[in-house]
Amino acid sequence: MFRVLAIFLIVFAVQRLAYPLEVVEAERDGQRLSLTGELLVEAEDGGILLRSRDLTLWTLQPDELISRHATDSPF
Repeated sequence: MFRVLAIFLIVFAVQRLAYPLEVVEAERDGQRLSLTGELLVEAEDGGILLRSRDLTLWTLQPDELISRHATDSPF
């Protein structure tokens, strides 16, 4: 019983340490983008660097961002 409890606590702790999944809506060159990924950097001016699940790095300027929010899901 103790092992099961210990494993559960470890898995729970690891999930809490995972980065949250960020959902971003942006517009670039007239095209609307719907992106999900890990927020790596947020600049002082509001620009962001996002890593999507396919490991693409997206640099988004503040004027390109429409909306963004973190979810409860881990990256």
